[in-house]
Amino acid sequence: MKQFNNIISFFLIIMIFASSCELIDDLASGEDSVSKLEGQWKCDENSENYKKSTMDETYEVYISPYPGDSTRVIISNFYHLGDDVEATARLSGQTLTLSNQSLPGGFTILSGSGTISSSFKQITWSYRIDDGSGDIDNATATYTKIY
Repeated sequence: MKQFNNIISFFLIIMIFASSCELIDDLASGEDSVSKLEGQWKCDENSENYKKSTMDETYEVYISPYPGDSTRVIISNFYHLGDDVEATARLSGQTLTLSNQSLPGGFTILSGSGTISSSFKQITWSYRIDDGSGDIDNATATYTKIY
């Protein structure tokens, strides 16, 4: 019986060690994904309400790591509101998720998500923005990495 308990204890230790290694790998891959996203991006945006024109709105954004959180990024100049305006998105696999957040100028991101290409060179977005008037803008955008 004592030998049986030793065998069970041995397998439990192995299982705990193996699961902790998977957690470390998951954290490292999150950091790696964020580092692949960091840089200057060209944003080609289409908007239902605010940016109607015969041509799409094109501008640049910068994506950087969120300090102390390898599952989040900061997007500067989101929605072309200025380089000092920063939105945050949560990274999970190949998806970035925008949660409800207030931005300067009375704008509020209501929701949104972006799908990252396997090469980490393009992000396809869909999001909902309120300018403070209650008039919701449904926007789509394609980010293409410049560097």
